[in-house]
Amino acid sequence: MTTSLQSLARWAAGLDPSDLPRDVAMRARLQHLSTLGAVRAAVGHLPGAWVLTSGGRTPVLSDSRAVASRRDAVRLHAALAALHAFDDHLFAAHTSGGVAAAWAWAGDHSLQDLLAATVVANEVAGRLGASTLLGPAWGRTASWTQSLASAAATARLLGLDARATAHAYALALQLPAVLPWRTLLGGAGRGLALAAPVVAGLEAALQASAGGRGDLDTLDTRQGFFGRITPLPLRAAFTGLGQAWLTRSLAFRLMPGAEHLQVPVQAVWEILRRHVKAADKRLRVDQWDRVELGVDAVAFGLEQVARAHPGVRPGPLPYAIARSIGALGVAYELGPSQLDAGWLATNEEAIAGLASRVELFHDWRATQSWVEHLLDVGEPLFAGVRPSELRRAGRDLLAANDAALGTPNAHEIFEVLKRRPDRVLSRVGRGSGDLADMDVEALRFRHPVEVKLYTTRGGWWPERRDTAEGAPGWSWEATVSGVLDKAASGEPERRGTVAGLLETAGSEPAAGWVEALLRS
Repeated sequence: MTTSLQSLARWAAGLDPSDLPRDVAMRARLQHLSTLGAVRAAVGHLPGAWVLTSGGRTPVLSDSRAVASRRDAVRLHAALAALHAFDDHLFAAHTSGGVAAAWAWAGDHSLQDLLAATVVANEVAGRLGASTLLGPAWGRTASWTQSLASAAATARLLGLDARATAHAYALALQLPAVLPWRTLLGGAGRGLALAAPVVAGLEAALQASAGGRGDLDTLDTRQGFFGRITPLPLRAAFTGLGQAWLTRSLAFRLMPGAEHLQVPVQAVWEILRRHVKAADKRLRVDQWDRVELGVDAVAFGLEQVARAHPGVRPGPLPYAIARSIGALGVAYELGPSQLDAGWLATNEEAIAGLASRVELFHDWRATQSWVEHLLDVGEPLFAGVRPSELRRAGRDLLAANDAALGTPNAHEIFEVLKRRPDRVLSRVGRGSGDLADMDVEALRFRHPVEVKLYTTRGGWWPERRDTAEGAPGWSWEATVSGVLDKAASGEPERRGTVAGLLETAGSEPAAGWVEALLRS
């Protein structure tokens, strides 16, 4: 009997780069540029001595022509990409570790080979993340998805056959663990913690190439991987390979911060931009009265987690909506400069003052919209799941925030009932169980928000949106432009060079392309 890992490995090892759909390959290219921007934004925010411990020939991001060993280069780039939650995400997973590994193993491969390895990392790790959606650790499984992404990219570029690749995947799933919220929420520890599994994935592929063996049925038995993660694994996630391209669900982060944070912060940013257009000047900090912000249960719950773990002052920002809005209001931007510990410390009083005026509340209508969309588009994924199991999983996910979520008011109850959630729930479990039937291009990372920013002059500014800039559903042209700006760190002279990398022929050497990327 073929195990889930063997099926993943057989597809990954046998994928012909020419079979990549054109839009999938282009998203992978853009993913490399976006990861470069995340890495560049964090340079100088981590002590450098711990990563570059040995010599080597692998280029690393530096103003000089610095090189390192493959392990050191992967560790450095993975830590920097993850440090400020500025790396991209796709459906239920983060895979920047696959990009870091691909950079290190570019070797004698073509750019087309490099992109194929990147897509393989996305597809394999993305399916692992999707399989844990109904688990209590959802949102904290990045250690496994990053380890698997790294192993997948490395195995592909090492040229491992299907058998060895499957063992690389099995070994990659043995080492990491669920990361604590205090680590994920920010600080240098976040980058270091998320870099470790990426290196573990690289090691797993190397061990497999030397004959190492792992537990190939770990995804198929109760005593295996899911025994540590969730009692309700969605094994349909491992289907549809080569048909349901999860790479199409890539959401490119155009500002630092977790996915639930993007929409509300960008909504406030839009209000501030509109104010400048209307009044020809910025809204001063002392002119903010309050911000009313209605969000879904995921965003609301994670904001409570961030507030319950203040960490070392003046953090954290990657998960904290109110503090991110505070920093945005002070600087009128939210980018690398606002992630600097010195800037945060200098402006702590103003940031905290604005953050205290952000009144965040749970909007049941937003939660209904989010759940309804996920179940509608992801119907094949939930094959075999009973409505009662789904309700129980939902309660478990939100248990820590039940009291804080509050009771729906009459208007919210009316709106929820009008949408007939029972009709959606009744379809749960009846899907085909084949991800090939899932319309990945219709998937949206919906976090609906309604914002009202009140000023001390008695007026108020509204904004509604449900999609983050750079995410599926956003203008592709605007997304590309935003990623180019991110990769160039806002420096116009770099932007043209970076843009040219999107046009490089797939037959060109990958090593030269990666070096040009890192030296741009």
